Amino acid sequence: MVMFTNDSYTEVSNRKQFQVTSGSLGTDEVKSTEKNVVLYPNPTKPGEPTFIKSDYPIEKIELVSASGQLLYESKNINNQRFSLVNENLPKGIYFVKVHTRKLFTLKLVIQ
Repeated sequence: MVMFTNDSYTEVSNRKQFQVTSGSLGTDEVKSTEKNVVLYPNPTKPGEPTFIKSDYPIEKIELVSASGQLLYESKNINNQRFSLVNENLPKGIYFVKVHTRKLFTLKLVIQ
C-alpha cells in the first residue's frame, strides 16, 4: 500500500503497479454541472414521471442501467422537453443519456 500526501508518497507495504485512466466516455460528453440539461424530480419513485428539460432540442434519450444495459431509447424527439415514465423499474441508480448538440449523462435515482 502506498499513501499519497501533498505530491509525495510513503511506501507502507509491498509495491503494486497500477495505471490511472480517464473516466471519460467521449470527447463530446459534458458534465451536468453546466445546467444545460435538467432532470427532475430526482430521486423519483417507480411509476412516477421524470421530466427532462434542455436548452437545446433533444435528439435522443437513452436510459441505461448501472451495468450498462440499454433499457429504453427514444429518437427524433426534436423538442426541448421530454417526460420519461419509470414503469417497472426497480429501485436503483440509472443513467439518462440526453443527446443534444452535446452528450449529457445524468444520474437518475429511483427509490
